Amino acid sequence: MENSYCRRRAVGSSRHETSAGRLHLRRAPIGVAELLREADTRKLLDEHPDIALILLDVVMDTMDSGFTLVRYIRENLGNKDVRIIMRTGQSGNAPEDRIIIDYDINDFKDKTELTVAKLRTT
Repeated sequence: MENSYCRRRAVGSSRHETSAGRLHLRRAPIGVAELLREADTRKLLDEHPDIALILLDVVMDTMDSGFTLVRYIRENLGNKDVRIIMRTGQSGNAPEDRIIIDYDINDFKDKTELTVAKLRTT
């Protein structure tokens, strides 16, 4: 039965990044979708509102696609339940605490610090 496992999705700006995310989640009973474009991600979220976790890159189609998607998820879809962990390669550009509060996300991590241990506790 498809809904017997927790739906989690890794959404990234490159296949390398989403593959790394998938490896971190491999031991959990999950389904993983590698989505590289904002439009594909919106479509998946429209079709599957029960997704539990999104690993979302800040940079996808544009420099701020991830932030645009978060606004879409929280405001347009009204989905406050999905856990969103934003990933960035340039964490020094914005204060982590302001991003978490302003965008109503669950965590904001540098791609290099998103380890298996961090995923288990985030």
